[in-house]
Amino acid sequence: DSASCWVRVTQGWNGNGFGFMAIPRIGQEVIVSYLNGDIDRPIVTGCVYNGLNRPPLDLPSAKTRTTFKTKTHKGEGFNELRFDDAKGSEEVFIHAQKDIKTQVLNDETHNVGHNQTHHIKNDAHLRIDNEYRVQAGNNISLSTGQKLHIKADDALLTQSGNEIHLSSGAKVVIDAGSELTIQAAGHFLKIDAGGISSSAAVNMGSGSPGNGSGWGGKLPDMLDKLSSINVTEAEKVLTTPPEKICISCLMKAALGGSAMVIRGQS
Repeated sequence: DSASCWVRVTQGWNGNGFGFMAIPRIGQEVIVSYLNGDIDRPIVTGCVYNGLNRPPLDLPSAKTRTTFKTKTHKGEGFNELRFDDAKGSEEVFIHAQKDIKTQVLNDETHNVGHNQTHHIKNDAHLRIDNEYRVQAGNNISLSTGQKLHIKADDALLTQSGNEIHLSSGAKVVIDAGSELTIQAAGHFLKIDAGGISSSAAVNMGSGSPGNGSGWGGKLPDMLDKLSSINVTEAEKVLTTPPEKICISCLMKAALGGSAMVIRGQS
């Protein structure tokens, strides 16, 4: 006695095992039509907002926005996909209340015309099964609050067109299993199992050390705060409930094959 029969809901696009699906929830106001005017064949053809159920946009100021926003079941969160077509402020906004999962079976391509900023508040893991390439037209800066580990199972090759500067506040250890060679200005110093070899005599107690440039990297820019546009004070003021359902009008509309608006009750 407290529930109606199951009613089909029209969807924007559908097929066998694919398509769009959005089920009205308790408390939403829906439009009910009848196939061929048959009262035993009701179908929900849409949803409408009212004084209790406000749009997820602050209108009319947000009239250029198109939004698909859900609400966490038995919770206060939401997921949202929003488009803003205001000239000069065009934007696509995505909000995930918890996780975002993406699966690409072949290639994925991103082309960013200006800057890209990421802020990860916990860990980041990247695993590549084949080859990884990075190219920067200007500088690359790496900074860590503790240790930086780099490992190559075969060879670690570093090439600089001008300078390589190694600096440590305490010590620098170069450990080679079989051979170490230092070469500069046509001279070399080699250490191997046979001993220490030098291309020229070593001047002990003379000369002065050279200087390096030192670390001059930069830290990443801070990420601009992202926020979802929620309904403002209007949702506190516009609390007028929709009109009560007229039973006689409901039956007349059903018999005449007209559409009706029905408010769900929790």
